[in-house]
Order: sequence, then C-alpha cells, then structure tokens
Amino acid sequence: MKLLFITQKMDSSDAVLGFVHQWVSEFAKQFERISVICLERGINNPPSNVKVYSLGKESGRSRRFGIEPELTARVRRFRVYEVGISYHGRTYEEGKKIGWKDGISAFWHILRFNLFN
Repeated sequence: MKLLFITQKMDSSDAVLGFVHQWVSEFAKQFERISVICLERGINNPPSNVKVYSLGKESGRSRRFGIEPELTARVRRFRVYEVGISYHGRTYEEGKKIGWKDGISAFWHILRFNLFN
C-alpha cells in the first residue's frame, strides 16, 4: 500500500515539526512506499521506501498564491481523494486582502508549473 503525506516541513532537528520525521519513519514500517511533499526540507534521514519532495521554500521558489498551483502540479500523478470541508470566507470589511492582481499571479503560476516543469 502507498501513502502520500503532505506537511509544512520535513526536518528532524526542527523544534516544532520534528515529530513529523518520527511519524514518517513509523509509517514506513507499515507501507511499501511513502511520498512526502513538504514546503521546506531540512535535515532528515528517511528510510529507503520514503521519497521526500520539497516545494522549494528553502530556495525561495513559490510565495503567496504560487504554492497552491505548484502543489497541484506536483501531486497530479497521485490518486487524490477529495474530502468536503466547510468554509466561510471573509468579506472586505472583515479583512479580506485578495484582489485582481492575485488572480493574475495565480493564473501565471498555474501556467508556469503545468507547462514549464
């Protein structure tokens, strides 16, 4: 059985998210293959059946809205199961800070990561 694990950081020396490395090591005993997608890759020594893919935050690749299209482009080869959530977006009066420039930026990132990578 295969497992896709998505996390912010894969770093065994991180004070806050260091436990993720231990979790993945334990999952590796139960699964034949594990793919870990993280925003930032730090010091880690995963088992041989674990592949760690970094989205490049440590090199400063994607920022702001670019991270979602990049993540989608990288996981499209996996079978993804969608889970419904409830969400109530903020209005501009409540502090919404998105505008038309962000839409253009997101469109550019979708093209960039799906056509040029």
